[in-house]
Amino acid sequence: MQAVDLHEGLDNTLVMLRSKLKTGINVRREYAPDLPRIQAYGSELNQVWTNLIDNAIDAMDGRGELTLHTWQEDDWVVVEIQDTGAGIPEEIQNKLFSPFFTTKPIGKGAGLGLNISYNIILKHGGEIKVYSVPGKTCFTVYLPVNFEKVGQNPLAAFNNSESDDEKLKRILLDTRNIAVVGLSERLEVPAHSVPAYLQSAGYRIFPVNPYMTEALGEKAYPDLLELPEPVDVVLIFRRSEAVPPIVEQAIKIGAKVVWMQEGIVNEAAAQTARDAGIEVVMDTCMRATHKRLVAGR
Repeated sequence: MQAVDLHEGLDNTLVMLRSKLKTGINVRREYAPDLPRIQAYGSELNQVWTNLIDNAIDAMDGRGELTLHTWQEDDWVVVEIQDTGAGIPEEIQNKLFSPFFTTKPIGKGAGLGLNISYNIILKHGGEIKVYSVPGKTCFTVYLPVNFEKVGQNPLAAFNNSESDDEKLKRILLDTRNIAVVGLSERLEVPAHSVPAYLQSAGYRIFPVNPYMTEALGEKAYPDLLELPEPVDVVLIFRRSEAVPPIVEQAIKIGAKVVWMQEGIVNEAAAQTARDAGIEVVMDTCMRATHKRLVAGR
């Protein structure tokens, strides 16, 4: 951990990639003159800038404009990397931060760059957002000036002073109603056994499955928008790529938490939920967590 000059890191990245920038790409630096140094792992952040800038260069196919823009928002510094390439199709934007997903041809990308970048930014208590339409793709990175103040800013997903187990226990103790999206009739699968356990633990279960009329003695609903009353948690048993529309519905019904069952990860959808003020749990079994943190104590 050291005091890091973000502009120096960005400039060093441009120098490293200069051979790829000689082909007709114009670089614009829109740096805030008074951007503060931040406490960070400088070499790791340089890896983020390398991944984002290299992707931007490739997206423009040798001709276009690369813009690096920095500014400060209260206790956060912001780095925006924008290109004038063809854009990222909307249907794959929610997969960008998933491991092994790549838009590059076979042999030219392992699909780890954005996932690694996401994890580095998360390690720093920051966030990354993407906006893309034809002719404009923009990755925006938020980093805290001071780690100790991350939890006081609305950009933070939740208070970082709270440990993961404390957060999970709080969610479980505060929850009464759980909407289970993808609840199954097959007794042997987690999509049935997990909500059955939660029901036995005292939670009210709202099955959400368009192919069922009832489950666990409760009426089933085709989607979250049809639920007759508010729920605290939306528990998801669907493929990772099916999560984004579920999150959109969770936002509309005012859910407090989106919980993706073990094996389900969608970073972009999780970010959408966090931006709407919803807490997110991913790749975690709710039954196992309840047994470990609540039932056994």
